[in-house]
Parts: sequence; structure tokens; C-alpha cells
Amino acid sequence: MKLQRDGRLLVFGGCYSNLQATQALFHQAQRLGIAASNMICTGDIIAYGADAQATLALVRRAGVAVVMGNCEEAFGAQSDDCGCGFPKGSACDVLAAAWYAHAAAEIDEFDRHYMAHLPKHIEIAVAGKKILFVHGNVERINAFVFPSASDLELEHQLELSGCDALVAGHCGIPFTRTLGDKVWHNAGSIGMPANDGTPRGWFSTIDVQDGDISIISHPLIYDYRAAADSMRQVGLPEPYAAALETGIWPSLDILPAVERYFTGVALEQRAIAEEIPKVVLQRLENLWVNTGSRCNLACRNCFMESTPRNDDLSYFRLADFKAILAQLPPTVVEIGFTGGEPFMNPDIMAMLDMCLASGRRALVLTNAMRPMQKHATALARLVASHAGGLAIRVSLDHYQPGRHEILRGKGSFKPSLAGLKLLAELGANLSVAARTPWGETQAMIRAGFAGLFAEQGLGLDAHNPEALVLFPEMDMAAHDVTRVTSQALSLLGEDNPLMCVNSRMVLRRKGEASMSFTPCTLLPDVNLGSSLAQALAPVTLAHARCGQFCVYGGASCAGAPG
Repeated sequence: MKLQRDGRLLVFGGCYSNLQATQALFHQAQRLGIAASNMICTGDIIAYGADAQATLALVRRAGVAVVMGNCEEAFGAQSDDCGCGFPKGSACDVLAAAWYAHAAAEIDEFDRHYMAHLPKHIEIAVAGKKILFVHGNVERINAFVFPSASDLELEHQLELSGCDALVAGHCGIPFTRTLGDKVWHNAGSIGMPANDGTPRGWFSTIDVQDGDISIISHPLIYDYRAAADSMRQVGLPEPYAAALETGIWPSLDILPAVERYFTGVALEQRAIAEEIPKVVLQRLENLWVNTGSRCNLACRNCFMESTPRNDDLSYFRLADFKAILAQLPPTVVEIGFTGGEPFMNPDIMAMLDMCLASGRRALVLTNAMRPMQKHATALARLVASHAGGLAIRVSLDHYQPGRHEILRGKGSFKPSLAGLKLLAELGANLSVAARTPWGETQAMIRAGFAGLFAEQGLGLDAHNPEALVLFPEMDMAAHDVTRVTSQALSLLGEDNPLMCVNSRMVLRRKGEASMSFTPCTLLPDVNLGSSLAQALAPVTLAHARCGQFCVYGGASCAGAPG
């Protein structure tokens, strides 16, 4: 649907059958002087609350433009559930069953017909700018796109939209990201709080002035106690009624690690400056060897900027490896090989052989394409002679070829899949690494990979986090939400996943006479010195990758614990 509008717009979503919040929203629109014709709803009018039919009737009678949400899609089609994609048996899934049945009993055929015929996209032209309104994202109605989403994900969606701005709903937390001359915005929801410890809902106003798009998020104050009481009176789940009062969601199943960390922290307080913490090496257990920055691919968002021609990091040679191996303390039980593409290094097989002969485990990170496949015979020998000692992790960024190739390049999916199958046939200790900039929950991603593994006859369990490792996307943009704080670090507890607690990486920079040590695989530009003794110094978590990947992302490049 395409519309033309003049003046200021008001956008809201997630009424969630909360009649009190929806009534307050229309009072605010009147106070701001914004007519219903300039109001847009991003969907999910009906959900958790007590007054499904009354809330829907209020929105419909007002005549605002409404984007179909996954709830409208589900009710319109008389589906069995709300279509959020919650994992079966999860807290969200169990709670959703109760409110979905209540809402389905309240509405009639006229309501379902209305919801079934709502548009999934609404494009509005205002003052020379085009703004696209969706529910989840451009491609999928139930995509969860949270504030920690990578620039890569948002840029891809904006490109698909063909518009100057893209406004979404569904995730329930308001945020705005400016990407070049384009804008991504989520207006949050009015019927449920933003999991920030306050009982407020959120809506937004959009202005276009002098060619610039200006978006303001507004808190919505309403009688949340009355809304919670009405839920209790009709017997809806107490956790959702309590959420209206506490401002904290009853389940965090769908939230990425960053958003879980900020549970109960008011939105306005999430960018407070704090001294950057340091991490002390507790015990050196993993040494990483960067085999060189050359790679057969030039991937999008490669933090190493690896390409077929980039030799800023020279090939790490066998003589270097032998010298390092002689210095390692017995605490080092695993040596990881990364790059670039490790199998492009002329000495890779000799280094693997030497590593395994020393009694240590070896882990290789590879795209499993032609450089690796050329070593099939030698790999078969190592697998046979060092049972379980050699682990190979294959980068397959998504279970759909198109998604994978957005990052890895056209034509890269089939060769990597072929390499993965070859390694499985050799009996290798195998795992897959994927990235998550797609607006999907981990459950969705794992289900998709489970289908791929079954289809290809691979004996990998996609639901095992050691067999399918899901890495957060690193877009190199240092957003405030990814800055590491001492409080965040303390919450990690004894199971601290930070690589710099027990790992270091060694590499050789082009033109330098000596080797260099770095804190981890993600920070090749940070020089801790040329000796292992120097490398044991504490590490300051001052880099965006520390937050994006390790602290809030909860990820680690290391293999399974021994």
C-alpha cells in the first residue's frame, strides 16, 4: 500500500489488547494535534491483554493505517498460535497459548476478515521522503530486530525497502539508527513496557523538515494498574499482568544477550559512562595462531579484512610454530588455527601434525572450500591417527544459500557445503559456525540448520551449541549499547566466556622481524609484545568487539572444553 501524507506522523504498535494504553495513545495524538489520518500502527493490535475486541474496534473506528502484524496474520487465518516463532514448550510459548485462546474467543468473523486483509507493508511519501512501515522486517513478518542488531542487518533491510526510512514494530523496544542518509526506527509498543523497569509504553512522531527525517520517541503514561487488574479479572496469565506493573517481561527467551543485560534499566540510563574494566589472564589454556590474512574470499564485515591479496599478516611458518611450541607451558591444551583461510598457508598441514604430535588438541577455522579440499588425503591421515584430537569448524553463515552469500559472496555456499560433507565422510570432529544478523531467534536458526543437516545427511545436532556455534554479528560500529561496564563483567560470573581470560593469539606482521602476541582472535591490531611473557599482561576491554562478541554477545572462538 502506498499513501501520501503531509505534516507530522505518529507511529505506534503493540496495542496488545491493552485498552487503557490505546485510549491514552489517542488522547496523546489529540494533544499533539495529529489527526488519525496521519497515524500508523505497526501491528499486533491484539495480544496479551484483556480487551481484544474493544481495542481492535477502537483502532479500526479511528481509521488509522495499520500494518499487518504476525498476530493479525494468525487471527485472520485462524491459526493455532500467534506466529511469533517461540520455541515449543518455552515460557513465551506456554504463556502465549492462554492469551491467544482468550483473544480468539472475543473476536468475531468480521474482526478476522479485517485483520486478514491488512497490508504487510505501507509506504508513505511525506515532504519528498519515502518511509516504509513493516511489522518485523521487510522479508519476514515475525522477525525480531532489537537495538543490538548489526548495521549489516539494518542496511540490508533498508536496501530491500528502497525507501529513505524503515519503521518497524514487534520487538517492543524503541530505538533509532542512522545509517548514512537512511534511518531505521522501531517505535516500541504501547501495550507492554520496554523491559526497562518502568510501566511506560512508547510511541513516536516523525517529521520531515528541510529534507531531514526527524524521529522522536515518546513515553506513554496510562493507567497500567487498571489494565493489569482487567487481565486478572478475566483469568489471563499473572506474569503478563505483573509485567505491566513492574516494567519487566515475564520471559527473556527471545532477547539477545545485550538486551537481557539491560533488563530493568530505564532506556534513558543505558549510555552512562563508566571506567573501562580490565581482565587478568587466569590460566593460559588456548593459543591461537593466525596463519596469515590471505583468504580465498573477501567477505562482507570481515574484521580481519582478509582477501586473496591482503598479506598484512604474513604466513605463519613452520619454524615460527616450532619456536612457539617449545615455549608453551603444559597448561596449553589446545592450539587454534585461524586466518584468513588457514588452508592457504603452505605449512598448515605440517603445523597441525606437529601440534597433534605434542599431545595438544588442534582446532581449525575454515570455510571448507577448495584450499581445504586439496588437503583431503592428508586430513584423512590426521583424522585416522589422532582420533578426536583434530577439530574443524566450518563457517556456514546461514542455512539458506542467499543469506550465506550476502556475507561470503555469490557462489560460496555450495563449495562450503561440499567441504562440510567431505569432512563428515572423513570422520572429522566437526562443527559449524554461523552468524546471526537476520532478525531470527536462536531457535529459528537452529531449526533451519537442523533441516539442512538432515537434508544433507550430516550427523550434526543443530541444537547442540558445540556442534552449531552461533556468533553475533560484528559490524565495527561502536554503539553505546556495546560498551563494556564493570557491572556487565561481574554478571558473567565464574563461567566467564571471555577469550582473554585463558587465551592469546600469535601472528607475524608483514615486514616485522619478530612475532607479535594479541589478546585474542578478534583484536589482531592490539600488540601485547613479542614474547609470551609480555602477552600475559591484563587486557583492557576498550574495543567494540569486546562488548559485541564476548561480553554481551556471550560468544567464544574456543573449542569445546576438554
